[in-house]
Amino acid sequence: MLEASRLFALHRRRHEVRSRLETLTPREREVLRLVISGLSSQVIVQRLGTSVKTIDVHRARTTSKTESESLATPVRDVLQNQITV
Repeated sequence: MLEASRLFALHRRRHEVRSRLETLTPREREVLRLVISGLSSQVIVQRLGTSVKTIDVHRARTTSKTESESLATPVRDVLQNQITV
């Protein structure tokens, strides 16, 4: 019974994380993927050919849309739950 309860909780958590990620625009998802891969904002700016301010906006919106206190939370959630962004 404990195992089933644990699996259900894991499934529910993954569903919650996926639901929050679905609110992101394609560009916000792309920025999140690059952050997860360990790139700094400066490198992301160069890679995407945009401004630092634009990347900062994408990061802030990702934090807001995922109802997180910081960008580290969705990064952690994606990695812990092995979710593809």
